[in-house]
Amino acid sequence: LLGLLVFIVYLLTLSNDPSADSLLFAMDIESGQLERLLDPTHVLLHPLGFGFFRLWQGLGWMDGAWKPSQVLNALAGALSTAVLFAIAHQLTSKRAVAALVTLGFAFSGGRHQLACSFRRQRVGNCNNDRNKRGHRPSHF
Repeated sequence: LLGLLVFIVYLLTLSNDPSADSLLFAMDIESGQLERLLDPTHVLLHPLGFGFFRLWQGLGWMDGAWKPSQVLNALAGALSTAVLFAIAHQLTSKRAVAALVTLGFAFSGGRHQLACSFRRQRVGNCNNDRNKRGHRPSHF
């Protein structure tokens, strides 16, 4: 129930301020080109985004991948809060404490921004190897 509440809040606060990287990612998803969808530094990200976009298209979505990608990101953020609630509840055996910890996590500035703004996050500088193999950089 808490995860659903967080998901609804995330959906109601989706960002209209895309980063260049997230727009390039949406373009990769829309292209459907296998070489653009297979990213060794993000093994699940592209296939999940592509599959979710295709699901939306199957349900009649006629626009680009930007909005479905945002919704998928919000869903992933909400699922992470639900997992955190389960862990916190198991550790404390107190629903109120678990809920407080979870809500603090869900609506802290960083978590909320990541779930609502659809910006890919990179660890370190993973793009250097990809650029040497002929891929375009994903940051401007």
